[in-house]
Formats: sequence, C-alpha cells, structure tokens
Amino acid sequence: MMEGILIGAASAFWLGILTSISPCPLATNIAAMSFIGRKVGNPRQVFLTGLLYTLGRMATYLSISMILVGSLLSAPVVSQLLQKYMNKLLGPILILVGMFLLEMLEFQLRGSGVGEKTRARVEGWGIWEAGILGILFALSFCPVSAALFFGSLIPLSVIYESGVFLPGLYGVGIRAKTGACWST
Repeated sequence: MMEGILIGAASAFWLGILTSISPCPLATNIAAMSFIGRKVGNPRQVFLTGLLYTLGRMATYLSISMILVGSLLSAPVVSQLLQKYMNKLLGPILILVGMFLLEMLEFQLRGSGVGEKTRARVEGWGIWEAGILGILFALSFCPVSAALFFGSLIPLSVIYESGVFLPGLYGVGIRAKTGACWST
C-alpha cells in the first residue's frame, strides 16, 4: 500500500510539472515571475511574494480537488439523501421558480465592474496581491492543463482517496519548475 501512495505522489508531482510547461500555465508562470521579481532589490519580499503566489495556487487546486474528490467519494450517501428528501424540497422550489417566472418575485442584481477604488485598494495590499494572483492564475485552465488536472489528477486522487495530499503535490509541481525565481 505504501508503494502505491508513493507512485501516486510522484505521479501528482509529475502532472504538476507537466502542467507548468503546457502553454497557458507557462505564460502565467512567466507573468508571475515578472510580478514576483519586480522588487529584486529586496530578497525577503521576493521570497514572500513567491511563497504567497504558490500558496494561492495550491489553495485553489486543493479547494477544487477537495470538492470534486469529496463529492465523488460521497456519491452513494448523497444519492440516498436525495432519494429520501428531494421530493419534499422539490415542491417549494418549483413554487418559487414559478413565482419568479410569473414576475411575482424580483431579484435586483447590482453591476459588478471593477472601479478605480477597488483597483487602488488591491494595489495597497502589497505582497498579499500575489496570493490573489496565484488564485486567479490557477483558475485559468486551458485545454491541456484542464485535461491534466480533471482527467488525470482528480481520478488519481479518487483512486487513492486523497483530496488534499496529491493535489497539494500537484500545486508544488507546478511551481517547482519556476521556483528559482524565489532566490534572487
């Protein structure tokens, strides 16, 4: 069993490295290196910025995989709950949907444009914006990275029932190739 998890761990790390050299993540990693290295005169800030960027990416991959792996592993339990309680919930939901369609209920949504105040506030966060950048870049899946993540890593994580460890190694693998930018 221990040999199996080691193979799974090596595979997850390798999938992360493969993702880092695929077209979209490669471009985002180059952009991230430029962002991280902009304060090259302050090695401590470069290191912390790189660390926060990596943690942002890892947290995103962990969150997505924990949700997907957890839901896939709990499918029988969810199925039983839905069979037992869905009929009781479906009636009120359909009534609310009907009221919305007949315009008896209205929802008012505000616009969500990014204004100057928001941009100025984000720029004032300093190195913390690197974590947000890591999250945003992690969510920018292209076909190759999506295939590696959803088509290889998630099934591997389900096989080993690991929604945290293997995706964490995947996130580290993505940054392993470009980790040299931390030591400026």
